[in-house]
Amino acid sequence: MQIELVKGVNLKVLSTQKFKTVSIRINFKSLIDANEITKRALLANLLSTNSQHYPTQTDYRTALSELYGAQLSSDVSKVGKYHVLTLDLDIVDETYLNETGLFEKATEFLKSILFYPNVYDGAFHKETFQRELENLKDEYEAVYEDKQEYAGIETSRLYFDTLEQQIPSWGRLEDLTGLSQRDLYAVYQDMILNDKIDIVVLGDLEEERVKKAFVDFNFKARTVNNESLFYSINEVKDVTRKKEIQPITQAKLNLAYKTTIYYHQDHYYAGQVFNGLFGGFPHSNLFTILREQEGLAYDIASGIDSFNGVLYVQSGIESTKAIKVEKLVAEQLNSIQEGAFSEDVIFQTKALLKNALIQSEDHAESLIEKYYSFNLIDKPMISLVEWADRIDAVSKQDIIDVAKTVELKAVFLLSGE
Repeated sequence: MQIELVKGVNLKVLSTQKFKTVSIRINFKSLIDANEITKRALLANLLSTNSQHYPTQTDYRTALSELYGAQLSSDVSKVGKYHVLTLDLDIVDETYLNETGLFEKATEFLKSILFYPNVYDGAFHKETFQRELENLKDEYEAVYEDKQEYAGIETSRLYFDTLEQQIPSWGRLEDLTGLSQRDLYAVYQDMILNDKIDIVVLGDLEEERVKKAFVDFNFKARTVNNESLFYSINEVKDVTRKKEIQPITQAKLNLAYKTTIYYHQDHYYAGQVFNGLFGGFPHSNLFTILREQEGLAYDIASGIDSFNGVLYVQSGIESTKAIKVEKLVAEQLNSIQEGAFSEDVIFQTKALLKNALIQSEDHAESLIEKYYSFNLIDKPMISLVEWADRIDAVSKQDIIDVAKTVELKAVFLLSGE
């Protein structure tokens, strides 16, 4: 059962003896604001670097070492219409140590970095701020060097019809210009006071013990935004195309399609099977025909963002083959829409999907993400058995029907000279 600590701040304890660790995740969720995305990305980096109580990185690492090598990390992500800043802390289950109260010490550490950031006189510590600003600039430049990731970002910019959705979850370089320590502290204050907060703790712990630790955080009540999570582009948006020339040897052809496939909604399970047939697995049409049979792609695959209802195809090809590759991708989609696939390949795809589900149960992070994803869509989490049953229930006609809703909306080609 989910515990409401105060309005807008919830705690969930996922009790299990499966792991030798205890995982703590705190998610801060707010509606995406194009002016705040980059700032929140920088803030995430600052929070996981130092604090008033641990002003240097050495102090920080020492504190984690004293928690028996605890691992702290931060991240940002976009989930439909929302931006989520995440703090993760993983500690050893004290059952395996000659130690008591390790969980409480870990939550005290989290409390200190959340409520006592490295801030003085209403501004983040200058040297820390500048260092993390430069680090973030380096990360943006690294994205340009990763041509597949760069092509993915450019494809999203073509596909989406709002700036909020076009900007990556980690922001963009131009937004760092003119950003000050005081600006970032204002973003921090807004997050602490106004974001919807979900705390998930996974491990062999009693609920009351966990609740007691987090009640002590004294989060303030906040107004909860109930706007729908899912995002969909404008129905009348035409196909947009862009070609960019760079001195590269392997071209990147990316396509983005509008779909009706949303997380655990009506077409979700059929959509997962469709994607597995189309380009999601090694036996899929895109892989076997374009890569193995025709030799047109060094790599090619499809994947679904089920919070934005978009299907992506990413490929590495020769620049001169782009027109032919796009034509063959369209033909593979059309073949599924026409039902040109066997029951055997449906069975194989379902087996791979169910196997991936089973494997996900062996990872604490996957279990936390599964719970939080259901929490985001305001539905109770279903069991592994029920999930597998829903995959098994998908018929050939269901796959054809969902394939017919897939519409090409954006094509980006990153080509050599």
